[in-house]
Amino acid sequence: MNDEIIKKWDNFSKIINCSNNNNFNVVYFHAFTGSYKNKNFIINKLNNCNFYGFDMPGHGETLINDEKSISIVNYLNLAIEFIQDFNINNIVLMGHSMGGGIANSIAINPLIKNRIKKIILEAPANPASSTNYETIIKYLVPNNVDEMKLVGGELFYDPIKFFGGEKSYDRFINFEFNRLLQKKYLRKIIDIPNQKILNDRCLESIKTIDIPSLLILGSDDKIIPYNESIEYFNKNSNYKICKINQTKHVPIAEKSDECIKLINEFINS
Repeated sequence: MNDEIIKKWDNFSKIINCSNNNNFNVVYFHAFTGSYKNKNFIINKLNNCNFYGFDMPGHGETLINDEKSISIVNYLNLAIEFIQDFNINNIVLMGHSMGGGIANSIAINPLIKNRIKKIILEAPANPASSTNYETIIKYLVPNNVDEMKLVGGELFYDPIKFFGGEKSYDRFINFEFNRLLQKKYLRKIIDIPNQKILNDRCLESIKTIDIPSLLILGSDDKIIPYNESIEYFNKNSNYKICKINQTKHVPIAEKSDECIKLINEFINS
């Protein structure tokens, strides 16, 4: 890797966990407003896999270089460049929500397609999300605590149980609201033009992808609605669709044992 590439990626918060050099390389793309660190809890539970990930501009600890860096097109390009620059092969592409849409979209790109062996998508962005744009998607960067509570209620099937009590859940809501207050610039990613770009790219991939793919969907997710999503993904038999009951938008977090078992079985099949 030359000095220019090293300098380029020094500006990104990233992880390169390579302890199993001869096995699959999981390349993870995070959700909108999220970070690769959201999946730190599964890294050591993935059987014989290396793990790569980075925070997109404006997410996690990656700063914004300029206003143009906040766009779906830039995120898609960076995802491809990351794989190329670090010369990652034998890849399991993995993504959640926006990151799932990114993973699905770049999987057919001729620059990297031959490197990809399998795909794992958790509640991936797809055209079905447009059905709930007005009721939930546009509030993903909330203006007030009530909107944050609306978002929180759509992330988790039973948030009180997940956080171990109402006080802990309230702390989460207030923490996330204050965190997202600092990230209002990310609203550009969920505006209609950016959403259309990602949805169109996803639809193109859904039609043509020929790589074994695991689709993990929350049964009660309204951000990426289950019934509307499977209408798209069912058209391609390369997607193995797994419905995770009593979960919403973060099924791997809500039913981690069940989902990690599915993921490992899929990777090793």
